[in-house]
Amino acid sequence: MIQIKAKEISEKWLSLPDSQYPVHSCFNEGFNLLLPEKYIAYIGNKNQEKLPYGVLLYSGEKEKLESIINHKCIFNLDKHKKCFFTQNIVIDFSQATYFSNNIKDVVSNTPQLSIDKYCRDIINSIVDIKQSTGLGCSIQELSSIDYLETKKLASIFKTNSVDSAKLVLKDWIGRGMGLTPSGDDFLLGILLINYIVKIVEQPFIEALKLLIEQGYTTDISSSYYKCAFDGMFADSQISFCEALVNKNYKKIEDNIRKILAFGHTSGRDTIAGIKLGLNYILD
Repeated sequence: MIQIKAKEISEKWLSLPDSQYPVHSCFNEGFNLLLPEKYIAYIGNKNQEKLPYGVLLYSGEKEKLESIINHKCIFNLDKHKKCFFTQNIVIDFSQATYFSNNIKDVVSNTPQLSIDKYCRDIINSIVDIKQSTGLGCSIQELSSIDYLETKKLASIFKTNSVDSAKLVLKDWIGRGMGLTPSGDDFLLGILLINYIVKIVEQPFIEALKLLIEQGYTTDISSSYYKCAFDGMFADSQISFCEALVNKNYKKIEDNIRKILAFGHTSGRDTIAGIKLGLNYILD
């Protein structure tokens, strides 16, 4: 029996039933479990990042799992014993710290933030905006209000028509390669900024929800969208927003670097969405 110690675990697990959860997908750094209502939970350790419904393992612990975790594995959750287990693996979270990935904890008592141009300048000083995103254009192009495609997207931020929003969003949701297509990472960056300064109206959100329900993107992206609608994001994204609220420019810089470390182009795509949000606010 292989024993694994968890370092931190999302408090969202407290609301889930003791049940069986199958492995959805496997990576070098960890694996995903499939939860009820098609939410996805990540168990592993990549850059110490805490994800919604995540379980963060100690560095070195995930290597014990690499050769034995596969898509046929099914984990049982036992909240009384505080562990996940299969026939030959136990992931013990009895000593783990619980965390919340909800941005509402950061912004709930904060009035709408006044974004200053220095916030955008910090991002420009850290990020090579000429780098390519997963959509074939640069971060600079994708985040520009004047870029033809993003100009069309920004035109529905304030729409009062769900149908009009759906027509435009169909060109973005699920667009690109990978488990989290670049178009989704880009839109999630916009949703993140929207919690700090409201830039999109409810029809935009409703259109996104309908397209997700209709299966326009991957399971993992769908889970990230649903978490975002609930205010749940990756730890570095929450910390970035907290730094924006508090005008802590050093932490803005630190968390931009962490976001950039996501995936092959996911970090760049998300930063482009964040920058578009900031450009929309400022310009």
